[in-house]
Amino acid sequence: MWKLLSACLALALAGCGTRHESGAVLPDQASFRLAFGVSDTAPVDWSGTVETSGGRVAAMAPWRFQEDDSLDLQTGRFQCQTRPGPSGEVVPHGFYVTVASAREVTVRTAQGRFSFRPGDVAFGSPLPVLEGRVEVERVPAALNLTAADQREDGFPAIAFDADGNAWVAWIAYRDRKEELVVAQLASQERFVVAEGEFWSPSLTTGPDGRLHLAVSVRDSEDWRIATASGRGKEWTPLTPLSAGPRDVSPRIATDTHGHLWVVWQGYRDGSSRILASRNEGLEWGPELLVSGETTGAGEPALATDSKGRVHFTWDSYSPESAGIYHRVADDGTLAPVRRLASSGRHPAVICDRSDRPWIVWDEEAPGGTHRLLRASTLAGDTQLMPPMSQAPFQQPELTTDERGNVWCLARRPALSLGGEEAWEYAVFPYTESPGSAIALPFSLGRNERRATVAAAPSGRLTVVWNGDGRSFARPTRPVKNEIYAAHIPGIPYGEPALQAQAAAKRTAPDPAAKEAAQARDWRIPYRGGELRLARGAVRELPAGPPSLRDHLQESRDTQQFSFLALVTLEQNPYQEWLAGKLSRIAEIPGRFAVLWGRPNDRHMLLWNELQPVWKPSREATGTDEEQLRAHLESTGGVMLPFLRGKAEPDPDAGQVVLAVLDGPSPDSLAAAGVVAWTPARRTFLLVPELNPEAILEGLRACHAYTAAGNVLIDFRLGDAVPGDAMEAFAPITIRIGGSEAVIKAEILRDGKPVHTFRPRGASDETTFSDRSAHGQPHWYSVRVEQADGGRAYTCPIRVTGR
Repeated sequence: MWKLLSACLALALAGCGTRHESGAVLPDQASFRLAFGVSDTAPVDWSGTVETSGGRVAAMAPWRFQEDDSLDLQTGRFQCQTRPGPSGEVVPHGFYVTVASAREVTVRTAQGRFSFRPGDVAFGSPLPVLEGRVEVERVPAALNLTAADQREDGFPAIAFDADGNAWVAWIAYRDRKEELVVAQLASQERFVVAEGEFWSPSLTTGPDGRLHLAVSVRDSEDWRIATASGRGKEWTPLTPLSAGPRDVSPRIATDTHGHLWVVWQGYRDGSSRILASRNEGLEWGPELLVSGETTGAGEPALATDSKGRVHFTWDSYSPESAGIYHRVADDGTLAPVRRLASSGRHPAVICDRSDRPWIVWDEEAPGGTHRLLRASTLAGDTQLMPPMSQAPFQQPELTTDERGNVWCLARRPALSLGGEEAWEYAVFPYTESPGSAIALPFSLGRNERRATVAAAPSGRLTVVWNGDGRSFARPTRPVKNEIYAAHIPGIPYGEPALQAQAAAKRTAPDPAAKEAAQARDWRIPYRGGELRLARGAVRELPAGPPSLRDHLQESRDTQQFSFLALVTLEQNPYQEWLAGKLSRIAEIPGRFAVLWGRPNDRHMLLWNELQPVWKPSREATGTDEEQLRAHLESTGGVMLPFLRGKAEPDPDAGQVVLAVLDGPSPDSLAAAGVVAWTPARRTFLLVPELNPEAILEGLRACHAYTAAGNVLIDFRLGDAVPGDAMEAFAPITIRIGGSEAVIKAEILRDGKPVHTFRPRGASDETTFSDRSAHGQPHWYSVRVEQADGGRAYTCPIRVTGR
């Protein structure tokens, strides 16, 4: 079947730099990715030439090149050498080549010569040559839609108008400003629908033949769903559809009755929900609660069938309702919620020619090393499942072609070196005998990129995706985010064998929600008022999966954190803007806050949004320290030690915590800070209210303790709490609570136990007076030992002895 794909449109590339600029795609061109060193175990020189018979080499562009690799389109020469990665593995290198009217392509390398005829290389079936050391892979034609716009572009959406023309919408960023752009794929014109801050646009064609767009728009501190419609260059202003406060990730579609539908994720009644609205004439109808009792719901999708029914899918991050869900709306009436799986993320849905909904999602593979796609086809009350690949994929998108084939576009890991991950997109059909997935060129990037796919009236597919310009053998900083488009030819209908799928298992009750509620309700009297407990973590942002958006939502809805402080490598202004935007989307006032920092020799956490910060040298000098202190004072930042690859602090020596300005030590506690650096530990901050400013102040004041489990600690010396200083000693009070069983709690004076308390039951308290310490400077902290062997440590309270 895949042989039918070999005679399709091909790639037009110009230049050999990391940025790809393309013009019109010509029907007599064919494009290929040449991968050298596929089976090599040692670095090899693959330099050589590429030439054609009966045609010409139209374009060459790098794939995983190093700085000293090169391409010369005029002569067909290339300089290319495979190199070992950080773990010693050899990384294949190569390039894309586009040929025009060529009968045969000949490649001469330092390792040997090979030839192939363009028509013999089918999509999805890489051709091995030179005894498998080289692979020739056909790739679809790619058109760069944004090469000359001098902006960072991402998050595309696609739809076909009534005349069969493909239209694309995306978000264009420049200088901390965004534009919502639409363009006809075959035209050079660009139309700006609105300026502001946006998230996740979606397109459809309405019954009036006009294009309709739905997008999440930032309105002050809220996010709302807004819609606009247009034909050609004439677009209506964006009109709000929802009231917020956190309404994001809209999808829009038209049913066969002529109604427009929008589904989105919103925050209602203390949790993320899936909501929808139907357009009835000139107005949008009331808000429908699609997700029912499901909490922590996200990633909504929708599709319509020929009977006018609308199929909704979503996932849940909430521990008590985790899984994949499906619900049908028939003439506006919602059927019962159906749970398809007890785990999974990112569901997509489409209806086939028999009106069966196909739902595809990704879930963690056994062992947790990667994620796999899973699928269900619903035939009445029966769940059917096609054969599933073990290849790692995630973030699926679905469409059907005019013959009824279900196609899947998904992201897969393309490179993993030294803890860094790069991803690429690929597309494949769920057919009777599927081949390998078709790789999309120039789709390399981090896991936040997005892509979309739609079926053209002509029968072919149109795919639109985002790449960030990386083409090096090691993941590097992005060059420029571009929007690409390509066409995939249609294939004959072929349905895979389907087998019955077991119903989703009921999820055992998870204590996370109860634990989180206990922490949120914990109150500590403090100097005429009270402090609440903010439960969260200080972490280095993962290099690979999950994506940043997944990571934030999982921290908020699965782990039930109240805050997250993330440390990430500096990249570029757009990456920082995107990280800040995702944080603003995830934040819930009074419920969840996000802070950010950067690593160097130290970490600096800056509240809410990433901002440009002063960076000390690797070996800080006295002048650097002075500049750093001044910078932190002017920005309100907090400096934390960078412990990657270094020894963990010793909590029993007073080094429980991260340092605010100076490194903690038994003799230097004036700067003792907050939280041992380990992802396994949770950070508990004492704050008057829950927002980024209060979280940052809690870090600065060291009002905190760290624990491996859910242990609630109220440790006070008089009216002082951890992080405070007092002139004279006062009685110590310890109150213990939470769901973790505690064996004992020890009061430490200068790092040594002076009193042991063994709680009776889940909650208990005690008072202790250290009379021998009066008039002397000391520091006091509490060490808690849990029944499971875990420990909790508080920041110290200092007594100056004056």
